[in-house]
Amino acid sequence: NSYTTRCTSYLSTRILSLIPTILDQVEGSLRKVEGRRNPNSGQLKELSAHLPSLSTLLHLLASRGLGPHALAATSLEQMSDILKMVPGITTGETGLGGFVEETLSSLVSIAELVLPQQCPVQWAVPAVGALLSSQGDVRAVGAQLCLVVTERAVSTLSIEEL
Repeated sequence: NSYTTRCTSYLSTRILSLIPTILDQVEGSLRKVEGRRNPNSGQLKELSAHLPSLSTLLHLLASRGLGPHALAATSLEQMSDILKMVPGITTGETGLGGFVEETLSSLVSIAELVLPQQCPVQWAVPAVGALLSSQGDVRAVGAQLCLVVTERAVSTLSIEEL
């Protein structure tokens, strides 16, 4: 029993240590194509290698066993940096090949899980009106709402609180 517990603990710790790496890889891939409508084949290959890991991260964050620990390991600053790229993706200024819908959906779902755990709800109130009155893609506006809240959290919280 003790051996199984140690193995499970080690595996959990190892999986959780990969979260910052996943976010770094996704952010790096998105930065390389930021502002490019038509990424080259090398960039598309990198996107196809890293963007699907967002759905893996989403499953980790939503899991009963690892979820609370995964939420704690997810950096608001990293999420903010990634979410800043969403407007370019939604307008087509940044091309992601066939990954646009899945990437936006995963990013918003991840932000929806992370933000309530790490940010006070009242920070979102000023931006909710924009979300409710939007006539465009509600998920894209939701991503922008998450960005506003994340940026506020990063600028307000002290380093020790993050």
